[in-house]
Parts: sequence; structure tokens; C-alpha cells
Amino acid sequence: MFKGLFGGGRPDPYQADQDAAELVDMVNRGQGNRAGARLRQLAADSHADRTFFADAIAEGCKMRDIEKWVQQAPNDAAAWCAHAAKHIAAAWDARGGGRAGGVSQRGWRSFERHLASARDAAMAATERQPDDPGPFYLLLKIAVGAEGPDTGREYFQAAVSRDPTYYPAYQLMMTMLLEKWHGSHRDAYEFAAEAAGRAPEGSDLPVLLIQAHIEHWMYFELFEDNAAGGRAYLRKPDVQDSVKRAWRKSLGAPSYRPDRHTPFRRNEAAMWFYLTEEPTRLKKELTALGGVETELPWQWKGRSAFRKAHKLAKVRL
Repeated sequence: MFKGLFGGGRPDPYQADQDAAELVDMVNRGQGNRAGARLRQLAADSHADRTFFADAIAEGCKMRDIEKWVQQAPNDAAAWCAHAAKHIAAAWDARGGGRAGGVSQRGWRSFERHLASARDAAMAATERQPDDPGPFYLLLKIAVGAEGPDTGREYFQAAVSRDPTYYPAYQLMMTMLLEKWHGSHRDAYEFAAEAAGRAPEGSDLPVLLIQAHIEHWMYFELFEDNAAGGRAYLRKPDVQDSVKRAWRKSLGAPSYRPDRHTPFRRNEAAMWFYLTEEPTRLKKELTALGGVETELPWQWKGRSAFRKAHKLAKVRL
């Protein structure tokens, strides 16, 4: 099934979700038709949940088991989405997480081959379920690494025209607009601020601002090797106010209702409150997480950051 991210046995959001674990087990046992039927039942009212389960299956299953599911159920869009997600993950495994200049020719060839397979699978999914934004999210994910922002915007618009509240597409479009990809800090912030500004209270969309600020801090630290600049950024009053407003409108709002993606958002918020040493809000987020950890953004502060955050907030891990 799943492998722990950090060797300490702490679950990530996919591992912690019992329904996702059930689907992963079915696919690994060669029961693709059962998995597809169960997924449709679980995610009948949520496009985002369909994406969550496809990503969980991609993380928890071997390529050959997902391919077997596609063979068993060639008209199941969810099978094709999981297949695309698995190839995207394989592409980035082949490329590695470093800068483009450090990637070998062999790594690039494997990267491009897997992304081509992912594109074919995602397009197959759009044909089988044209009203689902999930396949366009996957095409947007491919565009981040291969095609650039113009194509990415087309896929983003295709996704949100099908579901205006579909957070995964907003999150990925903001990522594409980051300085480290195809835009600038300002591009990413303005996109996040516009989405957050028109979102109702209790929406996930204001969390985009928190992520944008974390990414800006990370750019100082890891791209510019400027730790002092990163610390200064964290202390800026306007930045801190922006994050606090975003948190109060989203995760901190009385009307907020958690969903399957919420642990990802809570990890982002907890990371910010750890960086800025705000133990009260940090404690709220870590308590709600119950030990569920995502690889990013914590790895940007080292393998022990999640544990240190619990110590700062005085939350038992």
C-alpha cells in the first residue's frame, strides 16, 4: 500500500483517509471494476473528491496495477485519471526535484515520455466524462512542466468553467504563476488575491494567499540562498496581515467545513504559523491535523520541522 514519507510512520492525507485506502487495496488486488464503482459512490457530489482519490491511487498503487484497471474498465474516466496522475508522478521522479540545468539527458527523455503518456490518458478521461474538471486539472499539471502558462490558462479555464469552486485547479494555476515556474511573485500573489477576494467566507480559496507567501519565503531561502531576506519577508507587517486575513476567511472561519483536501491546506497554514512563531494559531492547525503530514512545505525546513512545530505549539505528536 502506501509508504511513509519520512520513515517515522506518520500518515499523509491519502494514507489517513480510510476510503482512499480501500480504493488503493482494490486496485492493488486487481479489482478495478469494484474500485471504479466505489469511487463513483464516494465522490458522487464532489469533483474535488474524485481528484483526491485518483491522486491517492496513483500514490499507493504500482503502474502495472493501474494499467490493469484501465484494461478492465476502458470507459471509466477515473481509471484514466489515475493512470495520468501516475505517469505525472513518474515523470517528476525521472526528472528529479532540482533545477532544470542539473537534469540528465536520460532524465529529460523519461520525463517527456511519461508526460506524453499522461497527456494521452488525461485526454481519454475528458472524452469519457466531459463534465469533470479533473482531467483538465491533470492537463494543467502537465502544462506546468512542459507547455507553459498560455496552454495552462486554457486548461484552468476549462476546469473552473465546469466547477467554479474546484480548488485543485486554482492551486495549480497559482503554482504555474510563481517566480520559480512561469511567472513572478507578483503574478502569483495577484492571482491568489483575486480568487480570495471574491470567495465566500469559509472557502478554501483564501489559503492560496498563504501558499503564495510561503513560496515567496522559500524562494529567498532556496533559490537566492538569502536566509536573511526570507526572515525579513516573514516579519513584514503587510505580509503577516495578508496571511491572518486569509486564515480568518478560510480555515479559521466558523463556517469552514473540512473536506478530503483540508489536511493539505492545514499543513500550509501550520507551516506559516511555525515560520512566524505564532503558537496559538499553530496549535489550532496541528491539533486539527492529528499528526497528518504532507511532504511540502515542511521539507523546505528539513525533516524535523513538523516535529519542531509540534514542540513550539505544545501539541503532542
